[in-house]
Amino acid sequence: MKAENAGDRLKNTGRNDSCPCGSGKKYKKCHLAQDEQVYKEQQSAKQKPDTEKKTKEDRVKPSAHSHADTPAKIKPRKQIVRQNVPRRQAGK
Repeated sequence: MKAENAGDRLKNTGRNDSCPCGSGKKYKKCHLAQDEQVYKEQQSAKQKPDTEKKTKEDRVKPSAHSHADTPAKIKPRKQIVRQNVPRRQAGK
């Protein structure tokens, strides 16, 4: 199975369509899991070069006066109080 075929099948075939390989099974029961695995491997291979070690200059912390990274003030939520209500009697 070639990676190009897997990507094309994944993009162009619905889960409940018959599998384009000609097996007569639904795509989700035949090749969907394999094609998703190939697609994930291709995506992770594209992202690996970006995960290089950062230099010391890249790891410098922002200044203490920077408010861009601080979250906005969050108001506390009101507490929900449960009330004990007696159950209704059957037949009344």
